[in-house]
This record gives sequence, C-alpha cells and structure tokens, in this order.
Amino acid sequence: RPIVPDYCNHNAHMYYVLANSSAERKIIIKAFKDANILSVFHYIPLHSSPAGKKYGRSHGKLEITNKQSKHLIRLPFWTSITKDVQDRVINVLDSCF
Repeated sequence: RPIVPDYCNHNAHMYYVLANSSAERKIIIKAFKDANILSVFHYIPLHSSPAGKKYGRSHGKLEITNKQSKHLIRLPFWTSITKDVQDRVINVLDSCF
C-alpha cells in the first residue's frame, strides 16, 4: 500500500497495491474484471518507455523500479468514490488472498 508521510497530503492521483509477483497481479486484475471493476497495471518505468528510451537517460539497471512495475496494480480511486464502491473493491481484493 502507498505510504504518505505525516508531513504530506495524499494528492488523490491514484491508489495502488503491490502484488507479490506478476502472476499474482494477473490473478487480481482478472478478479476485478470478473467483478466488473476496472483495475490496471498502470506503471511502465520511464526509462523503458518509448520516449524514455529515445530522450531519457538512466544510470544502472534500475532493478527495483523494473520489479515494482511488474507488481503494481492501480485500484479505482477518485475524489467522490462512495463507501459502497470502496467496499466492493476491498472485498474483491480481499478475496484474492
């Protein structure tokens, strides 16, 4: 789960969880799809994106970034999300474990 330090406010841009593996991520995303809830993997590291490869630069192998990108799941999240929708999302996610 995301960590927001005490001295910061969440920007309401996204809420994510990290699966233990890319295989687990696929299972979780399918469970959401089966429940008619959109969740996506979302994150492609900039250094491996087409524009990043063309214009960017990186140093080292960025192994942690690459690993996390294969485990991240973006959950439904918006400023007016209802408690009912939150409960549905939580129940589907919980059922995967």
